[in-house]
Amino acid sequence: MLCAFAWWSALLYIKNKDAFQAKSNLMQLVMLGKKEVNSEAEFYQQKSYIDLKSKYQKQEWMILGEASIFISSLIFGIWLINRGHKIEVSAEQQTRNFLLSITHELKTPLASIKLTLETMLKRDLKKESRDTLSKNAVKEIDRLNNLVNDLLLAAKVETFYQPHKENFDVQELLSDIIHDFEDRYEDVQIDFDKPDKPIYTLGDKQGLESAFENLLENARKYSFDNVKINAMLAQKDNKILISIADKGIGISDTEKKKVFEKFYRVGNEDTRKAKGTGLGLYIVNEIVKAHNGRINISDNQPSGTVFKIVLPAATSPILQHDAVNLLS
Repeated sequence: MLCAFAWWSALLYIKNKDAFQAKSNLMQLVMLGKKEVNSEAEFYQQKSYIDLKSKYQKQEWMILGEASIFISSLIFGIWLINRGHKIEVSAEQQTRNFLLSITHELKTPLASIKLTLETMLKRDLKKESRDTLSKNAVKEIDRLNNLVNDLLLAAKVETFYQPHKENFDVQELLSDIIHDFEDRYEDVQIDFDKPDKPIYTLGDKQGLESAFENLLENARKYSFDNVKINAMLAQKDNKILISIADKGIGISDTEKKKVFEKFYRVGNEDTRKAKGTGLGLYIVNEIVKAHNGRINISDNQPSGTVFKIVLPAATSPILQHDAVNLLS
């Protein structure tokens, strides 16, 4: 189609020149025959010839302009179609990867729980063995529960998520989350740098709890053995600053722009070892935006990633009915 447009433009341009040349020659012969001009040079000075030349020059520019617009529009259309095709292919691939990963994430804990229960039913185990198996089953149930919560929350933030805001201490919430996280994963060590005084915000406690847990889970999944995570909480003026830094594999600059997309996961799908569904950072980003906050990613040194969250702070603790009045 591009070649057809170019060829059409060239033919039209040539025909316009031929038409001008033919009319110019005819005009010259008529004027020479009528003795209105005595030479070719004198003919070129005539107003009628100058007007004719100006008319066909305008037509040349019109042909070139129309050809440029048609060809540019076609190139832009090709680019749009190609971009849309790439987006569709990427979305389809991410959806397929999500279905594969969610199937694995569901089947693995279910198989583990089933095996645990069958072992406890078929064998007469000692109390210590039963307690160990029961703890493992509880961990798998917690894993399933977190997965289901992420799926429900992802669907919620995409459609009708409205933060149920209340005034609470962010420092207390983060401390409880970190304590529970370290109890759940024995190979995780978290250094929490926090101020001595409480830091209050007006927000959805349950939603922010899910966001912080997802950031910690993300730091653990993409780190090496003996995971070390640095968490920081501070307040500057009316802003709350929170950072979660790991020393894992890190995120490339090209992927930093994509990690908050739904279903997107860092790395190659064929070689990736970390488990997940690609919903964690998507949920984090949507919840932070719903609280009028922002989140950004930077590189940790010598390796790893730093997630920094900025949230609005509440000046002081207020009662629940005051929070409702403030929101209204």
